[in-house]
Amino acid sequence: MQTSWPVKLLRTLYRPFQSDADWEWPFNKKTVRAYETAFLVQERRGLLGKSKWLALLNLLPFSNALVHKLGTRWHQQDWERSSVSDAALFRCMHITMRLQKR
Repeated sequence: MQTSWPVKLLRTLYRPFQSDADWEWPFNKKTVRAYETAFLVQERRGLLGKSKWLALLNLLPFSNALVHKLGTRWHQQDWERSSVSDAALFRCMHITMRLQKR
């Protein structure tokens, strides 16, 4: 997904050096809307929304137990909220959709 601002920033910095830039195609909000129009979305889930920030927490002096507890909670929140909230879905770096032909 290219809807999360950290991902947009990293992609902008990395893109000139990317060897697969010609065929790589990150999803954005417009792409998701196109799928929602063309298919019946039976289920959707997002990952690495709030939980993507764990990478930074691991660099700080927090206990492993606290980081694990937060990671578990944030992952579950990403998973549940992204199924019903566009805002939560578009904060995720990865989405999965179960689609059905119309």
